[in-house]
Amino acid sequence: RKNQELKLRAAAQMGIAKEHAKWGPTCTATFAYEPEVELNQKVYAQMTPDQRRDFVDGCPKKLARPYDEKQRPYDCVQTDEFAACMVCIDCLEHSSEFPGLCKVRDRPQYFKFTVESTGALRPEEIVERGIEVLIKKLQDIRANLETAAAAAD
Repeated sequence: RKNQELKLRAAAQMGIAKEHAKWGPTCTATFAYEPEVELNQKVYAQMTPDQRRDFVDGCPKKLARPYDEKQRPYDCVQTDEFAACMVCIDCLEHSSEFPGLCKVRDRPQYFKFTVESTGALRPEEIVERGIEVLIKKLQDIRANLETAAAAAD
């Protein structure tokens, strides 16, 4: 309303996430290994056309595709873009009658890393700063080990 006043005394405090999580710029950070899906073409060749169609259509991401859909549908499938696999294991369930048809495993040398930001920093900046901190800590460990080794001699 008009002619009203408010007296306020406030204190602003700046901090870092090391002190309290509320100052952290990251909402969520996750990683997951990239999957590797391998199809055995010899086992696939033993399936009936209906079984092949059910197997290919059973993948929610449609990662297994026929080479030539018009001339010889489902005679042979190609596998691509398996980094997009969400590891739902539907391909293994559809191939339960045919052992060895499909293998799904993690590729530990490849992973998906996801960082969500609160908006205080860009996700790229969060990762870069995190790597800088990690490098600094590793350098400190190396220096301490060298000092301990020199003292032991």
